[in-house]
Amino acid sequence: MSTNKRQIIFLRHAQSAEKQAGQTDKQRALTDHGIEQSLRVGNFLQKEKFNIDLILASSAIRTKTTAQLIANTLNNLPPVHLIDKMYQATVAQLAELIQDQEFDTALMVGHNPAISMIITHFTSHEVYLTPAQGCLIEFSAGITRLDIRTGQWIRYIPEA
Repeated sequence: MSTNKRQIIFLRHAQSAEKQAGQTDKQRALTDHGIEQSLRVGNFLQKEKFNIDLILASSAIRTKTTAQLIANTLNNLPPVHLIDKMYQATVAQLAELIQDQEFDTALMVGHNPAISMIITHFTSHEVYLTPAQGCLIEFSAGITRLDIRTGQWIRYIPEA
């Protein structure tokens, strides 16, 4: 792994079911549509030839399942690290997790509001991710590139 360029794909978990009686929020599972969303994201990342080194995911069932389904669609089968503190994490906690990892390209699967807020933090552009929506941020020579997938990739290059 090189340290010249780091890419992080921030992804909100796929569509989850409503909380059932006696169930905690962390126990909410994906809907059938959420499973399909996860597989589509994984297939998209594979088609676009992202070589993901690792996946960081909250230990909540919906993020864990999203991450594992995506990992299983990728040819290189990146390891999935389940991290309890990502559930209800702050932007600062997510940023610290990123700094503590060795990678060229990572996927972080998390929850709103923090997963959207960290994108806003890095780009100074208000972002709100819907289920299974992602954003790629590339850190390279002080330049940040933002791609938001809303059916297609949109590029944002900050003004110098």
